Amino acid sequence: MKPATHVYLWLTELFALTVVYTLLCYFIPDEAFLAWFEENYGFIQETRWDDWFSLTLYFLAIAITSLLIWLTAAARQRKWKKSQGENE
Repeated sequence: MKPATHVYLWLTELFALTVVYTLLCYFIPDEAFLAWFEENYGFIQETRWDDWFSLTLYFLAIAITSLLIWLTAAARQRKWKKSQGENE
Protein backbone atom coordinates (compact mmCIF):
# COMPACT_ATOMS: atom_id res chain seq x y z
CA MET A 1 0.00 0.00 0.00
CA LYS A 2 1.13 3.51 -0.70
CA PRO A 3 1.74 5.86 2.24
CA ALA A 4 -1.13 8.05 1.08
CA THR A 5 -3.46 5.05 1.32
CA HIS A 6 -2.41 4.45 4.92
CA VAL A 7 -3.09 8.09 5.77
CA TYR A 8 -6.47 7.95 4.03
CA LEU A 9 -7.45 4.79 5.92
CA TRP A 10 -6.32 6.25 9.24
CA LEU A 11 -8.27 9.46 8.67
CA THR A 12 -11.35 7.49 7.62
CA GLU A 13 -11.16 5.38 10.78
CA LEU A 14 -10.65 8.49 12.91
CA PHE A 15 -13.68 10.11 11.28
CA ALA A 16 -15.75 6.97 11.92
CA LEU A 17 -14.67 7.01 15.59
CA THR A 18 -15.64 10.68 15.86
CA VAL A 19 -19.05 10.04 14.34
CA VAL A 20 -19.74 7.05 16.61
CA TYR A 21 -18.63 9.00 19.72
CA THR A 22 -20.79 11.98 18.73
CA LEU A 23 -23.81 9.74 18.19
CA LEU A 24 -23.28 8.08 21.57
CA CYS A 25 -23.05 11.49 23.26
CA TYR A 26 -26.25 12.53 21.53
CA PHE A 27 -28.30 9.40 22.22
CA ILE A 28 -27.08 8.73 25.78
CA PRO A 29 -27.88 11.93 27.71
CA ASP A 30 -25.41 12.28 30.56
CA GLU A 31 -27.74 14.21 32.88
CA ALA A 32 -30.53 11.63 32.67
CA PHE A 33 -28.04 8.80 33.13
CA LEU A 34 -26.46 10.64 36.10
CA ALA A 35 -29.89 11.02 37.72
CA TRP A 36 -30.55 7.30 37.26
CA PHE A 37 -27.12 6.40 38.63
CA GLU A 38 -27.53 8.60 41.72
CA GLU A 39 -31.02 7.23 42.34
CA ASN A 40 -29.75 3.63 42.28
CA TYR A 41 -26.20 3.91 43.64
CA GLY A 42 -25.99 7.17 45.57
CA PHE A 43 -24.30 10.53 45.09
CA ILE A 44 -21.22 10.94 42.92
CA GLN A 45 -19.28 14.16 42.37
CA GLU A 46 -20.09 15.76 39.05
CA THR A 47 -16.46 16.20 37.98
CA ARG A 48 -15.71 12.58 38.73
CA TRP A 49 -18.88 11.53 36.89
CA ASP A 50 -17.95 13.54 33.79
CA ASP A 51 -14.52 11.92 33.61
CA TRP A 52 -15.80 8.36 33.94
CA PHE A 53 -18.82 8.89 31.71
CA SER A 54 -16.73 10.41 28.91
CA LEU A 55 -14.09 7.70 29.22
CA THR A 56 -16.74 4.98 29.13
CA LEU A 57 -18.37 6.50 26.05
CA TYR A 58 -14.98 6.80 24.36
CA PHE A 59 -14.11 3.14 24.99
CA LEU A 60 -17.57 2.12 23.81
CA ALA A 61 -17.05 4.18 20.64
CA ILE A 62 -13.68 2.49 20.06
CA ALA A 63 -15.27 -0.95 20.48
CA ILE A 64 -18.16 -0.15 18.11
CA THR A 65 -15.84 1.40 15.51
CA SER A 66 -13.47 -1.59 15.70
CA LEU A 67 -16.40 -3.96 15.22
CA LEU A 68 -17.65 -1.97 12.22
CA ILE A 69 -14.17 -1.94 10.65
CA TRP A 70 -13.81 -5.69 11.25
CA LEU A 71 -17.23 -6.44 9.74
CA THR A 72 -16.45 -4.27 6.71
CA ALA A 73 -13.06 -5.95 6.20
CA ALA A 74 -14.60 -9.42 6.58
CA ALA A 75 -17.33 -8.62 4.05
CA ARG A 76 -14.79 -7.22 1.58
CA GLN A 77 -12.56 -10.28 1.99
CA ARG A 78 -15.51 -12.62 1.48
CA LYS A 79 -16.50 -10.69 -1.64
CA TRP A 80 -12.90 -10.78 -2.93
CA LYS A 81 -12.58 -14.53 -2.35
CA LYS A 82 -15.91 -15.10 -4.08
CA SER A 83 -14.82 -13.06 -7.10
CA GLN A 84 -11.48 -14.93 -7.26
CA GLY A 85 -13.28 -18.26 -7.26
CA GLU A 86 -15.61 -17.22 -10.07
CA ASN A 87 -12.76 -16.00 -12.30
CA GLU A 88 -10.76 -19.25 -12.16
